[in-house]
Amino acid sequence: MVNRILDSPDKFDWKSLVIASVGFGLQIYGDFAGYSAIARGVSRLFGIEMMVNFRQPYLTTSVTDFWRSWHISLSTWFRDYLYIPLGGNKKSKLRTNVNLIFVMTIAGLWHGAAFGFIFWGLMHGIFLVIDKFLTGPRSRNRRFELLVLPFGWFITQVAVFFAWIFFRNPDVSNSFQIFSSMINRSTGAFEISDAFLVLCALAASFSLDLSEKFFTPLFQSRNEMFKGLVIGALLVISLLLKSSSVVPFIYFRF
Repeated sequence: MVNRILDSPDKFDWKSLVIASVGFGLQIYGDFAGYSAIARGVSRLFGIEMMVNFRQPYLTTSVTDFWRSWHISLSTWFRDYLYIPLGGNKKSKLRTNVNLIFVMTIAGLWHGAAFGFIFWGLMHGIFLVIDKFLTGPRSRNRRFELLVLPFGWFITQVAVFFAWIFFRNPDVSNSFQIFSSMINRSTGAFEISDAFLVLCALAASFSLDLSEKFFTPLFQSRNEMFKGLVIGALLVISLLLKSSSVVPFIYFRF
């Protein structure tokens, strides 16, 4: 569905473009977090414990927290070998902001020599600077923080999913065409089944993330028979829902 709509955006209604853009955010998360989990599981079979690479990024309430939860191996590498050597946050506020924007722009360029990736990284750098500016007053008032937590989650996800449009389309002109169509409410083809598909994917994604975050300790304390039944049921569901054709991992391109 994502490829069908975003590869020919001029043929589709603005609602379809929004749905497909959200779908891509879920697609790339399932793709990358999925094969990271597979790598960790296979490594455990050989007694090797690899680091966690994703920690429920779409539950985060700030862009800073998002990058502490998304592709953790890469973000920590850029932090340790680029951001900190540049001075990190130990210099002036201006220097810290410049460092953030520079590092995230380089992170975008790491994905490929295309303006879409560079623009995606630049946007996240700007998001991090804005987030850093807002963190001060938010952290000083705990009651205020609790009030704005749902709003922070919503704004964070809007920013992240909006930036995915440019990541999905390395040609910036295509990305701006999609964004313009959304703003101007362009007309075209729209299928309610696409909306239903994305709603189901959203529900599944958030259910799995919430379960992993809040019920993992409870699950681990249960007996082996219960855990075997749950894992077996999940395996059967996965087999029933799997694609009929081989779908290559998106991140194999990088």
